[in-house]
Amino acid sequence: MALPMLRGAVRLATKLLSRQYVVFPKGIQVPMVPAGAAAGGPCGMLEVGLVRLSGLRSEDLVGHSDPYVILRLREGREVRSRTVNNNNSPEFNQNFRMLVEDVDSQ
Repeated sequence: MALPMLRGAVRLATKLLSRQYVVFPKGIQVPMVPAGAAAGGPCGMLEVGLVRLSGLRSEDLVGHSDPYVILRLREGREVRSRTVNNNNSPEFNQNFRMLVEDVDSQ
């Protein structure tokens, strides 16, 4: 014979007790600056448009170069363009956005 009230009471007690031990975060903090960097947040955004390169020399033994561009704002903060295969005058037509943390050191 089942006791419906006992079953409900056990479920309620289990639910209440489990809430004490299982806590889900309401939010996750993601730092905008690396550890050890000056606090205060970024001071701006740098947007760079990479359109094209022309007149590159061939660095490959056979055919044309496979150029790409690396934009470095500071050590550890860099973005890389896509590679354009077999082309000495590549067109990239890419935009890059980078956070500027300190105008004087970057």
